[in-house]
Amino acid sequence: GGADVAFEVAGIEATFNQAIRATAKNGTVAAVGIFEDDVTMGARTAIPGERAVVGTLGYEGGPLAALDFKRTLALLERGAFDPSAFVTARIGLDEIVEAGFEALLDGGEHVKVLVEP
Repeated sequence: GGADVAFEVAGIEATFNQAIRATAKNGTVAAVGIFEDDVTMGARTAIPGERAVVGTLGYEGGPLAALDFKRTLALLERGAFDPSAFVTARIGLDEIVEAGFEALLDGGEHVKVLVEP
């Protein structure tokens, strides 16, 4: 079993390998997260499962960007998941460096931080 496509959006090794393990044989991992460091791939899982790993720079034009957006919007439209569960903080624009970027790079609890004016 597993997903046909898994998205890695945190940019850390643990979630990158989790995405590989979560995909089905012949599945695809779309690495979207901005990685601060190199990661080691779980080759014993990826290769025998014939999984593909593709990257896109923040959905700015990778080979699957248009398809990724289309699928994600379709899932949102159907109510397949609640996007609010991914929002772990709401901060003001004046907090963007310390409570935003630094908190995300810290590897802590945050998934998505929304910046509100």
